Amino acid sequence: MDDNVIRMSDIEEKSFEELHKIALKAARNIHLQDKVEHGRSIDIYGNVEKFSGGSDWVDIDINTNTRIAVHNHPNEYKEPESFSDFDIYHFLSKKYLCEIIVCGYGYYFYLRRGSFNGLSGDVQKDVLKIRAKVKREVKKEYLADDRNNNKTIKRKMKELTHAAEARYHEELSTYLREKGLSYGKEKL
Repeated sequence: MDDNVIRMSDIEEKSFEELHKIALKAARNIHLQDKVEHGRSIDIYGNVEKFSGGSDWVDIDINTNTRIAVHNHPNEYKEPESFSDFDIYHFLSKKYLCEIIVCGYGYYFYLRRGSFNGLSGDVQKDVLKIRAKVKREVKKEYLADDRNNNKTIKRKMKELTHAAEARYHEELSTYLREKGLSYGKEKL
């Protein structure tokens, strides 16, 4: 047998902490991509695979060796955005994934499995409802404030986006914690 051949049994699986560090490095490299989403998958050995998508999607190839998925959420207002309902569904439906990270504009959001033992489709439906409710409430409050009447459309949209994302993060945090999932937002 050739001594220069690397066998899969010679490669050690990395700990979650090591994989998380690799994922954060990948997030730092893609978080400011403004036009399209970019994704990375990190497998049990720390290998990183790159993917590119469109303005609001990226298809990350996930297999049974993948432990962490990372992607960015670009937007025209340069606002860090948390997980979509599909991001959460995709993560929960892949039982071997330990973490998903979404990044942008100096922050990253993470979601870890924790003690969750439910149905990914139910969570997806609930998250859709939470986002719709938040958008409705924030818009209503914003439009009721007379100080916002003379602002430009662009400024209004930026402020609405910021306010809705902040409230969505709060409500999503409470909801996901109740479901036994670990969720948070950190500086990148």
